[in-house]
Amino acid sequence: MIIMKGSVMENGICLSDAVAEIIDNRENLKCALQKFCNLVNEKYSASISICEIFGKRWSFIAGSKASYNAKIRVEINSSYGLVYEKDTLSPVQLRNVVKLVRKIIKERNK
Repeated sequence: MIIMKGSVMENGICLSDAVAEIIDNRENLKCALQKFCNLVNEKYSASISICEIFGKRWSFIAGSKASYNAKIRVEINSSYGLVYEKDTLSPVQLRNVVKLVRKIIKERNK
């Protein structure tokens, strides 16, 4: 694994470069998040779900429905959260994934 400017590069492809492509495509938020979740699954072999948060309720919007019932929830911001299976992402990978999801959401909500 190679660390570059705070982003993780594995198998020669940097996730943050892929996110830049996703953002440049100007797709809607749900499509952009789905592409990112697929990329995370491909690179880290980790299924994740992105959910919209309504109080205590987390509503699935993108990713793997299999991971939707996972035990680990991480708030990305007050409106969105990430759900994943324990031990499928390292702490470094998790920080990178959260950072990149925040970037996608911020770009789409402009």
